[in-house]
Amino acid sequence: MRTITLFLIVAFFNHSLPAQDTWNDYVIGRPMAAYYDAKKTTAEAWGINYKVTFAGCILSDEISDKATAYQKSNKAYFKTLASKHGKNWMQDFELAVKKEMYRNSDQTKGTWYEIIDQKEDKAFYASKKVVAKTWGISYEAKFISDDMSVAEKETLKELFLANNDYVQQLQNTFGQDWQKILNDEVTVELAKKASVNKEMVWVDYVVGKPYMAYFDAKKAVAKEWGINYETQFKGCKASKKTAAASAKIDAKNLIYFKLLAQQHGKDWNARFEKAVKEKLAEK
Repeated sequence: MRTITLFLIVAFFNHSLPAQDTWNDYVIGRPMAAYYDAKKTTAEAWGINYKVTFAGCILSDEISDKATAYQKSNKAYFKTLASKHGKNWMQDFELAVKKEMYRNSDQTKGTWYEIIDQKEDKAFYASKKVVAKTWGISYEAKFISDDMSVAEKETLKELFLANNDYVQQLQNTFGQDWQKILNDEVTVELAKKASVNKEMVWVDYVVGKPYMAYFDAKKAVAKEWGINYETQFKGCKASKKTAAASAKIDAKNLIYFKLLAQQHGKDWNARFEKAVKEKLAEK
């Protein structure tokens, strides 16, 4: 009888443990429904198995034990998500949740105006308007030129000053660095368009005697990952000319790297190099 009782206790305990292939959000306290609705929607879009349980406001030993079990299970699943979305996936996920909430919020919104020099790249700001819309932000770039009248310039200045409150609202919603993050997304969108047109390539500009097996492995891994990659071997002597050429190529690579970070996670480079070493070890 004692053996049977022990078996039943173990079986019940194992059955009650949460699955390790699901993010179980166990919420103690009064929840903000809109936040968890946005979380569910975002998780579905990301392909994340997500379940939220509202445990109420009164803390007990039973609730505390459940919370601990869920935390342990989530920790295991988060490792899977990190391998899929990059080690900073949670930060990116929370931003996506904020976007989802803001797009669907009924709070009063304005228009974010930026005054831009006429000489700036208009394609960037056209793409910025599209990206801003995905955040739920109304955005307009107003271009200023030397031949504008004083009255026209004053109108633009008034627009810029009038949208300060809206910009502050956006900062309160998305955080201190929201403009930098949004601009990075614009760069990624432009890189995507260029990549479709086969303009984006990761160029390895090599000065010195190359270890060919390493670069062959790099090409092989790049092909597996769907990365446009090529090498340029420039001999063994470094010079001012090769340094200047390398700097230009590095600047172009950085744009492509932002796209690759979005596609493969922010730590993609470290995981790529690991894959290259594993490829070398196979030989």
